[in-house]
Amino acid sequence: MQTSNILLGKTQWLYSRLLLASIAMLCAANTHAQAVTVISNSSDARDCYLGAAAAAAKFNANHENLASCTRALEHENLTRNDKARTLINRGIVLSALEKYQESLADYNAASALIPDMPEAFISRGNLWYLAEKYQRAADEYTKAMQTDFQRLHFAYYNRGITNEKLGNRDAAIADLQQALKLSPDFKKAKDRLEYLNKPAP
Repeated sequence: MQTSNILLGKTQWLYSRLLLASIAMLCAANTHAQAVTVISNSSDARDCYLGAAAAAAKFNANHENLASCTRALEHENLTRNDKARTLINRGIVLSALEKYQESLADYNAASALIPDMPEAFISRGNLWYLAEKYQRAADEYTKAMQTDFQRLHFAYYNRGITNEKLGNRDAAIADLQQALKLSPDFKKAKDRLEYLNKPAP
């Protein structure tokens, strides 16, 4: 996958920034990113995780969060697993900073280390969603479902709203229903399902 394909031209870059702001405000249409806990005792890796968790929740980050991630990757003796996790976390921070191509590079690097890492599929799917490459996004979420992902309801929710964008209403409803089956208190899935089930005016 070439990073140059993520967005096509300056207009689409601008549109994605606007879309990012819209998604941050409209919770019902928000894909889920998920920071990944690291086991390492590295304070920088831990700070990177905390920064990524905040970025995933609020979709904002700062350059100190990014610096913590980079220091952990460049100067800490991380295990293969923790390095992959820190790459995911840095990718989330980069995405919140609107550095989408660098973010994609980190997700791809994490996948190179651990090919079946579900968070890499979810995160990469979120980038394709932002770029309005909805079929690619759906494919990534489907790959996450084929792993041992512990938060499978996020994958179904993300694919559900992506199927909605693709015009696949029945598939979207089925995915959102599955997300709720896995996590009955998942309010975003419940709200979106109610919206899709409203009778046409």
